[in-house]
Amino acid sequence: LTGEVAQQIFAGRYGFVSQQGDGELTLSPIRVTQDGKDVTAAGYDTAKPGSCVISQTATDSRGNKTTVYLTYTFLPVGSPPWVD
Repeated sequence: LTGEVAQQIFAGRYGFVSQQGDGELTLSPIRVTQDGKDVTAAGYDTAKPGSCVISQTATDSRGNKTTVYLTYTFLPVGSPPWVD
């Protein structure tokens, strides 16, 4: 799961908009982290069990910020489906 794939996930599911009159919005780069370490460039090996977090922060012209965090958990092959 690379930063590029994570960006596609965000683009397909989320959109940020500003409620300020000027409509200005600054988006941080999308990050993929595993155990707090940035693995955006190297990617996360989805063939191995474990989890990673995809995040992006939006900041409006007044400095208000919001961050979306998506946690992806990968189970061993053959495990029953699981929803948290």
